[in-house]
Amino acid sequence: MKSEEMKYNIDNRIRDNNIYIHTNWSVDKLKRYVCAFLNTNGGVLVFGIKDDGLNLILKKSVFDIFSSYKNIVEEFSDERNIQYGKLLIEDHNVEYIEVGKSSKEYMYNGVIYYFDDVKREPIKKIPITMFLSYCQKDKGIANIVEEKLKENEKRLEIFRDIREVEYRDKFSEFMQTISDKDFVLSIVSDRYLKSRNCMYEMSELMRDRKYESKLLFIIVSDSDKKYCLSEDLPDDENQGVGAHIYDVGQQTEYLMYWQEKEQKMKNAIEKINDPVISRNQISELEVIKTIELKIRDLMSILFDRKGISFEEMLNTNFIDMMDIIRNKK
Repeated sequence: MKSEEMKYNIDNRIRDNNIYIHTNWSVDKLKRYVCAFLNTNGGVLVFGIKDDGLNLILKKSVFDIFSSYKNIVEEFSDERNIQYGKLLIEDHNVEYIEVGKSSKEYMYNGVIYYFDDVKREPIKKIPITMFLSYCQKDKGIANIVEEKLKENEKRLEIFRDIREVEYRDKFSEFMQTISDKDFVLSIVSDRYLKSRNCMYEMSELMRDRKYESKLLFIIVSDSDKKYCLSEDLPDDENQGVGAHIYDVGQQTEYLMYWQEKEQKMKNAIEKINDPVISRNQISELEVIKTIELKIRDLMSILFDRKGISFEEMLNTNFIDMMDIIRNKK
């Protein structure tokens, strides 16, 4: 950091991730800020400047910054992301510790800290949990969504059935844990709305009376096909992947799709004509009936809310969604 840059920040009262310090802070307090900066987006601790809430005033620094810096570097073992500097501004020595964003998560005294942009102070990490609901054939899009969301918010813990359900685990038991998550993010594509497992996931979520407040969604459009992995592209190159849920005619087709599934299962049970042998088919029929009922509610919710396409979300770095996630009460 150069003197001119620091002076510009002072003259223009730029705070952002700059913390101006005049009173004597304990090394413990400094370490909490450094830990928070490392885990968030970096920041600067500036010593020798009084912040009265309105103006930034040059003052003499009141304690040994360099020894504190060495103690901090030893604590976090990260000289690359934690730098000490000294500037001369209007005959005042201004010292600072500049902290860069780390690629790994740091802990101090057994606690993970993050920097709260509003309170401008370290806060303890309280995980925000999210279940990512998507069709496996849309995993290319799901991978991008997970990567971008976690880049934006390190407190976010994202659960996906492909990771959480181990070999021989009961998928149905895992599905019952969906309602425990803070959010469910649905990547709604044509294939998603026709997927038995995806619609079963939504059915489990919709058992929770608060599910509408937990539900986030991204609407996949046909133009988003370019984000699909090559092995997951439709066999027909002219076939789209978009969910046209804002078209009443298309909504009707999804409802008819599940009605046909129900009728086929009924026909299979009638052919077997033995309730003991066909118990799996009977159980599956109940699942399909539940899906048929719930998909109407789901499309009604999506129809009433503003839907944003995946590409639009990507281009804005998921800013609207991140506002909702970070403001979780």
